[in-house]
Amino acid sequence: MGAWKKVAWIVDMCSVVMGYISASMIVFSSGILIYEILMRYYFARPTSWVIETCIFLLVGSTFLAAAFTQKKYGHISVDILQTALPPRVEAWRALIVDSITFLFCLVVACLCWRQFFQAWQGGWSYPTMWAPKMWIPYSLMSVGMTLLSLQQFVQLVEQRYAAVAERSK
Repeated sequence: MGAWKKVAWIVDMCSVVMGYISASMIVFSSGILIYEILMRYYFARPTSWVIETCIFLLVGSTFLAAAFTQKKYGHISVDILQTALPPRVEAWRALIVDSITFLFCLVVACLCWRQFFQAWQGGWSYPTMWAPKMWIPYSLMSVGMTLLSLQQFVQLVEQRYAAVAERSK
């Protein structure tokens, strides 16, 4: 279990770091929106890059924060079924749901990486005057979904390990 603990720790730390990066992206996005408002209102000089930058930052922060949210079990859940089921049945329900969730996140991560490589190789750009490259948000989505998949996998393995340890007592 020593190697597994190191892998789990690395995934957990990456999730925490990405959570903080995500929060700073939101703060930065707010700052440049304020800058845009000031430029438009006081100086009558609108910018051509602020909206796309904010979109990229907010999309990226959403995906990058997903693993941190998963680590903290911060996603919305309905607990009525968990409390109504017997503990053994609940353990199986949790295993099945978490396995399906992991597989879903893994598929989405793979699709995001495919989209990233297509945008990178195709030189795709956002259809505006500024025309930023589309591989930028796709890379943030890909990293975020990959880390979410890893975080989900770590929690799935640790949940199973805890269940096995509990039964062996």
